[in-house]
Amino acid sequence: MGARGHRASGVAVILVAAGCAAGCGALVGIEAIDFRDRVAEDAGAIDAGAGADAGAVDANARDDVGALVDAADGRGPIVDTVSNAYGLGNGRDGARTITTSGVVVNSYTSLTAAAAAGARALSLANATVVPIGALVLVLPTVGLDAALGRGASVSLPQASVGGFQLARVVSANGADVTLDAALSRAFQAGTQIIRVPEYTDLTIAKGASIVPAPWDGTKGGVVIAFATGTIDVEGAIDASGAGFRGGGLVAAEKNGCPAGTIDGAPADGFAPKGEGLAVVGAGGRGRNANGGGGGNCSQSGGGGGGHAGLGGGGGQSYDGARPVGGVGGAALAYSLADALALGGGGGAGHVDVYARDMHGGAGGGAIVVRAASVRGAGTWSARGAGAQVDTDNGGSGGGAGGAVLIRATGDVTCGGVSVRGGDGSTSFAGPGGGGGGGRTLVQGRTTSCPVDVGGGAAGVQTSNGSTAGQDGEVELSLGGAFCASTAPCAQGTCRAPGVCEP
Repeated sequence: MGARGHRASGVAVILVAAGCAAGCGALVGIEAIDFRDRVAEDAGAIDAGAGADAGAVDANARDDVGALVDAADGRGPIVDTVSNAYGLGNGRDGARTITTSGVVVNSYTSLTAAAAAGARALSLANATVVPIGALVLVLPTVGLDAALGRGASVSLPQASVGGFQLARVVSANGADVTLDAALSRAFQAGTQIIRVPEYTDLTIAKGASIVPAPWDGTKGGVVIAFATGTIDVEGAIDASGAGFRGGGLVAAEKNGCPAGTIDGAPADGFAPKGEGLAVVGAGGRGRNANGGGGGNCSQSGGGGGGHAGLGGGGGQSYDGARPVGGVGGAALAYSLADALALGGGGGAGHVDVYARDMHGGAGGGAIVVRAASVRGAGTWSARGAGAQVDTDNGGSGGGAGGAVLIRATGDVTCGGVSVRGGDGSTSFAGPGGGGGGGRTLVQGRTTSCPVDVGGGAAGVQTSNGSTAGQDGEVELSLGGAFCASTAPCAQGTCRAPGVCEP
């Protein structure tokens, strides 16, 4: 009952399986997406003590998601049958039609204190945004152990980050709320809590859009909505650039920063890193897990953010073309059936004397929906943002693509899903690396949605080149439509993680 990674027709694919019968591994009708296993950094430039080969993604982690092991405590993937039990929600918010652009349908808060496994009480920064009866997503968005944030690949879910749970609020007392279900694992302080609207039908008119509140360092970055009937998207659901933020501007007129220094103060010539699952350091060419590293002086490029694909490496320095550009953000190995992550932010390029704002691109956010059916010619986007261009300094890295999870008990059609990584910025010195591609899972009785998981392009320069971001991954659900105890299969049996089996 795991998930098995496969590549077919040039596509990086994860097949989410649930006790499939013999022969269910056949792949039918997969659109080919060019997959490039690109080395995004110079070997030996990453912390050797972390045991990471700086030029390679862990192939086993990418090719066999079913064998993922929780690096923190040795557990395997968490199959959240508690969350699947909520099915398509209860429709308590009725039917809704969106007719304007930029509409936020979720509300967000966070835990002010850690909550133990088995607990039902949560202490919130703002309990008014999750009224009694509301369904909430409990999502530890950041908090990966810094020691695990150095390598070129990171396996999720972790007990500390990525693994999510759904629950319903049954009572409230001031800042404290009580859930209807016990927590399946411990959640740290700072974990974000997102209210999930439960519609009967949701329609997004042409020209209209739903977006998340952008990630602000504590909360945001996620659109999540359920419908007992149809979600009809003629406009867009767009979480592009709403994920982890790119490294910002810190000007430091320095030269000769060594390649071996992977963490340093931005004021000393080590440009800010992009945000990611872990906080390893403020500046320097080493990554923040899937956040791209900043360029070391002088005027080298920042690394692209990572997600399903490894971020591209930043270009070389202006002073002697030294290999001190930021390394790309790590590739995250997991399945959307049991975990969720935002796209990593691109690292900033080193700024010398001209203090222009040329921060790294923000990663894509996440979109999660469940419905009886999904239709419409509109688009679903969680693309990484391109880095801002400043030709007078080191270029910054593009943000990684985010995540799109569509689960339906019936048919799914759409105009397109994109979790493409953002482009690195062009520079006369070291250009920025491209953001890695994101991750998608579209599950239904039948599905017809073109998917783009490409990595972002590297910034351009005649020398001192950076590299493009690596392509992301498409997860293909085997066994048919989504199911739960409250949303049973039309035919067959519902098995974890929410897949109808013959």
